[in-house]
Formats: sequence, C-alpha cells, structure tokens
Amino acid sequence: MSAEIASLERVRQAVDTIRRRNGTPTADRIIELIGGGSKKTVLSHLRTLRDPQTEDDGVPAAIIEMARAALGDIYRAGGQAEADRARALAERLSTTLVELEVQIEELAEENGRSLQAIPEITRQRDEAWADRTRAEQRLAEALAANRSLESDLANEWLKRSQGIEKAIARIESIVSTASRSDKTPSPRATVSLPHRDRGG
Repeated sequence: MSAEIASLERVRQAVDTIRRRNGTPTADRIIELIGGGSKKTVLSHLRTLRDPQTEDDGVPAAIIEMARAALGDIYRAGGQAEADRARALAERLSTTLVELEVQIEELAEENGRSLQAIPEITRQRDEAWADRTRAEQRLAEALAANRSLESDLANEWLKRSQGIEKAIARIESIVSTASRSDKTPSPRATVSLPHRDRGG
C-alpha cells in the first residue's frame, strides 16, 4: 500500500510543490506531504527524477542518443540563429550610433556657429536700439520745435493783426478828419487897402 501511495508521479508532484514553496524536497518532507509511503521507494523515485535516463520508460538507449544528438543540433542551430540575430541587431545599433554621432557633430557645428553669431547679433540689436532711441529723441525735439514755431507764429500773427488793426484805425481816423475838413467853409481872405491921407 505504501508503494502505491508513493508513486513516481505523486513524488514528482510533491517535489514540484516543495520547490514552489522554496523548500528542499527531502524524502521525509515528501512522505509527509503525500501522506505516507516507503522511504526507500521515495528515495528511489528521487534518484529517477534526478537522472531521467534511469527511468524505465521502454525507450531504447540508441533512440535516446539520437534524440540527444538531434536536440543538440537544434540547440546549436537555435544558438547560431540567436547569435545571428544578436549580430544583426548589434550592426543596426552600430549604424544607428554612427548616424547619431554624425547628427550630434552637425548640431554641435551649428550650435558653434550660432554661438559665434551671438555677439554680432547682440551688437546689431544694440545699434538698432540706439538708433531707435536717437530717432525718438530727434522726433521729440522736432515736435517741441514745431510747437515752439507754432507758438511764435501765432504770436507774430497776433502782433501783425493788431498792427494792421491799428493802422486801419489810424487811416479811418485820418479819412474821417479829412472828410470833416472838406465840409467846413474856408475863411475868405480880406484885403486891406492902404489908407489915403486926407490931407494929401
């Protein structure tokens, strides 16, 4: 009964369970887990699980060797294919790195040119600001001069207008005086005759 309880499959399942629990699959732990079994049988199954070739599964040794050789070829082929893929990937990465290095160099050169141009751009900007400031000053001076000229012109116009008005008033006064003089009769001149001497 103990041998049936500790079958190879149950021992295999117990070993997997103990390993999933991060334990060491000893005979005592396996017997405890499966609920019984002969320690000798369990140890025998453990040896079989450690060396699958000793398991009596009816497969001839020659077949196993052929299968091992075929698996080796498959493994080596897979390894070669993986190596080829890794090599191709490395080549692509190398090409990409070279392209990136070229782009970095081009950007560095462009950045260098930009840095060299900054002083000239700054100078031109400062000159433009200075020109603008001078233009604004000249405009302000011109506006002030224009206002001054307008004020002087207005004062001169006022003076001349007043002078013209005074001249007109004087002319009107002269004309009026002359008109009155023409209407007043002029006194007649009297001529006195010489006195005759009565004794003569």
